[in-house]
Amino acid sequence: MCYNRFMGKIDEIKETLNTLRAYFGVTIVLIITIGGSFVKSYRQENYDVFFWLSSIAIILLSFFLVFLAHKIKKKTKEIGEL
Repeated sequence: MCYNRFMGKIDEIKETLNTLRAYFGVTIVLIITIGGSFVKSYRQENYDVFFWLSSIAIILLSFFLVFLAHKIKKKTKEIGEL
């Protein structure tokens, strides 16, 4: 019984870790996509609302990326402790 509880906990942590990794990948793709639009607007000297929204979005997504990296590190360490 104790073995099943231990394995269940590991499986739960692994599932959370996989979900965090998926969010990490999606966030990277969003930063690259929005960054491309940002650079295109900058090169065309088109400083409209979308330019400023994309710059804010890149900053916010970068902070979210750091947050996700911290959570992934914490979950990985949690698996190592079990």
